[in-house]
Amino acid sequence: MKYRTKVRELEAIRFDGTNTKAINALTGLQFKLKETLNVKYLLCGGGLVNLGDWVGVEDGKIKILGAAELENDYTPVLNKGQ
Repeated sequence: MKYRTKVRELEAIRFDGTNTKAINALTGLQFKLKETLNVKYLLCGGGLVNLGDWVGVEDGKIKILGAAELENDYTPVLNKGQ
């Protein structure tokens, strides 16, 4: 028997160094902003988010994706009027 994967939506925010509160609100976690040698990043448990990475929620699971991963594996969902 053959099976096909279900379509899932990812809601994500790109970390820009200033949007920690928005990422925490989206994920329900408490990422902490850190800075080493003038490079900002986020830490939460075992997760590390670099500037430009995407943090999102898919099927209740937190995902951290690089820009290339997001572009290769996901397609934007357009809202009405777009």
